[in-house]
Amino acid sequence: MMRLLKERAQLASYAQHDGLMIGLLWTASYLLSVRGYETQLLVLFGTALGIYSLILIAKYLRRYRDTVCHGRTTFLLSWSYSMSIFFYASLILATGIFIYYTFFDHGFVFNYLQKAYTLPEMQELLKTQGITSKQLLDTYASYRPIDFAMIGCLLSIMGGLVASIPIALFTRKDVSRELEKPHNNF
Repeated sequence: MMRLLKERAQLASYAQHDGLMIGLLWTASYLLSVRGYETQLLVLFGTALGIYSLILIAKYLRRYRDTVCHGRTTFLLSWSYSMSIFFYASLILATGIFIYYTFFDHGFVFNYLQKAYTLPEMQELLKTQGITSKQLLDTYASYRPIDFAMIGCLLSIMGGLVASIPIALFTRKDVSRELEKPHNNF
């Protein structure tokens, strides 16, 4: 029982640290994407950071597997660790989004969306959906910073549910698969 509690504490400790790193990376990615509406290179760089974070999570999971689990994990343990990273990173991202919209945005995103929704192409698209740009902007204007933070947090956790499956599949090393390999003892 004590060994299980120690392993859980180690998993949480490693996941919190790695989640902090991924959360900071996601926050930088979000800020680059939001502030880069007028400079597409910033949006591209922000997207690249977001994609790189998945590779980094797999790297962190391998490090955890090799240092704490002595080179072997099951799918469930790998998935649990990966989901823990996503959870902690989502909390950091939500905090970053909240701080951004509370103290730094000053209507920047709303003004950009106002410009974007007045474009003829966007007007046609909205008309096919049965929505006016005024309805959309009114809805957006009613959101508070905490709403944006919660949306970001929930989307990140939902994305983590999906992304953790392939990450765990590619980084696990089952004990049962190790036993199936023929060993050459000569």
